[in-house]
Amino acid sequence: MLHDMEVTYSVSIPQSDPLYAMGLEASYEWICRPIIEALLSVGVSATLAPHGSTGFVSASCFTAPGTTDILARQRKIVGSAQMRTRDGFLQHGSVVLKNDLEKLFAVVRTSQPNTLDATRRAAGLITSVSDEAQRTVSFDEMADALVAAFSAAEGIRLLADSTTAREALNASEMVAGKYGREDWNALR
Repeated sequence: MLHDMEVTYSVSIPQSDPLYAMGLEASYEWICRPIIEALLSVGVSATLAPHGSTGFVSASCFTAPGTTDILARQRKIVGSAQMRTRDGFLQHGSVVLKNDLEKLFAVVRTSQPNTLDATRRAAGLITSVSDEAQRTVSFDEMADALVAAFSAAEGIRLLADSTTAREALNASEMVAGKYGREDWNALR
């Protein structure tokens, strides 16, 4: 999976929160509302995908618009996933700022006969914030729009957080030992 030129988000909800009791589909929709508002604020009209939507299968989850993904002009612009346990749930997702489909299919598998076919097919199914806004939308602009939209949502309390020195060291060690190595990144 390639994560590039995007803003990622995550929402963590404990089991005691009313949002947990709403169930999977309703909680997805509730969390997606501020994301849609953030997109609107940067000039992108977006909606939730209809329940039961499917796209074409690829190792890139972004090429398969699915239930409760966010669409702009019927093309996927935000993808999300939610993991639930008895203790709570975590929903995370990606808001794509700019697509580079050639790069995407150079690093992920596809069911298409070749990467050119996959690129052509994906171009009709996915889009980006910058393409839809018809201007460059920066990481900071989109992140600020998301913070503002979530802050304005009823019942939301955002918590500022930063990386600790230990977390930064752990991340550096993981990059050096695995994720920054060509032999790991070239695995298919």
